Amino acid sequence: MKYIHAGQCIKRWLLFKGKTQASLAEGINTTRPQISRHIRSKNIKLHTAQNIANFLNISLNEFLGLTDD
Repeated sequence: MKYIHAGQCIKRWLLFKGKTQASLAEGINTTRPQISRHIRSKNIKLHTAQNIANFLNISLNEFLGLTDD
């Protein structure tokens, strides 16, 4: 079984896409402190992960690192 650190996924994709925590927070209608909590956390809710992936214009599988690429 593969375990995924969701906070690291957020951090990695924000850097890759050149986005900030503030822009992500605005894009998914939450606060920057909440994004910071997500980044420090290993777990996030599935709908939150999907919202983040949508904001970044990537699939949920890509966001979570579950693709074969």
